[in-house]
Amino acid sequence: MDPGTLVAQALTAGVGAGLSGAASSAVSDCYAALKQALVRRLAGRPGALERIELLERRPGGSAEGLAHDLVMADAVDAEAVEHAQRLLALIDRDGSPGYILVTATATGYTTVDTAHLR
Repeated sequence: MDPGTLVAQALTAGVGAGLSGAASSAVSDCYAALKQALVRRLAGRPGALERIELLERRPGGSAEGLAHDLVMADAVDAEAVEHAQRLLALIDRDGSPGYILVTATATGYTTVDTAHLR
């Protein structure tokens, strides 16, 4: 999974967890940190920021278009990826804790695998 998709999926999952009431304070804090990192990177580029705000107003949309917008706006950096990894590690579709393993190379992040702790 590429970093843009990782960040977009983390945003989507964070919004979903918040709506379901399943979000702990750690999830809420991590989502806020991710969004804040993106807001800083998106200063002066309203398109992708508007897409994040639309996701918050109408959750359930695809992360694909958001991922494209974030990458095109050059908003996905190491800080955003780190926040996204933490957020996704805290959220799991069925509510059980999980973790994310990212394999990095000299040229950047190359693969992302998820696993669930049971």
